[in-house]
Amino acid sequence: MNPNNKISDIMTTDLKAVRPDTSMATIKKTFEKYEFHHLTVVTDGNQLVGIISREGYFKLFKTLS
Repeated sequence: MNPNNKISDIMTTDLKAVRPDTSMATIKKTFEKYEFHHLTVVTDGNQLVGIISREGYFKLFKTLS
C-alpha cells in the first residue's frame, strides 16, 4: 500500500449502523450476514455514539454463553 494514498481510497462506504437499543441477537445476525469488522452505533438523528467491533462482540458473546 502506498502511504501517500488518501483514506478515501480504502475506506468502506456501504455502512451498516445500529441504534443503541438494538438487541445483541440482531447485532450477531448483522455481523454474520455482512462480515463487517465494526458496526457504528448511531442515534435516531444519525449522531455517532459508538462503535462495536466484531471481535469484541464475539468475545463478550462467548463470555455470556
